[in-house]
Amino acid sequence: MMLEAVRSVTAVVVTGCIKGQESYNYEFITENGFGIKCYEPEKLYEEVTNLIETQKLTDCLNNILKYEIKNGADSVVEYVKNHI
Repeated sequence: MMLEAVRSVTAVVVTGCIKGQESYNYEFITENGFGIKCYEPEKLYEEVTNLIETQKLTDCLNNILKYEIKNGADSVVEYVKNHI
């Protein structure tokens, strides 16, 4: 669901991932500035508030628009090929 959110031009807050299956999606999203990570539930409100109240949300949305993701699978495959 992470890449589907990105394709709909929605910033993503990653709170965890399924090892192996989604770990590359998580890295792809955070390293390209499409969203933020927050693994501590008690900090989620603070992180989302910071995302909204600073330039971070705008930056995430602009990064998504610049990347022009048409098919999430293709983007992840390309990312994995370049990082393994």
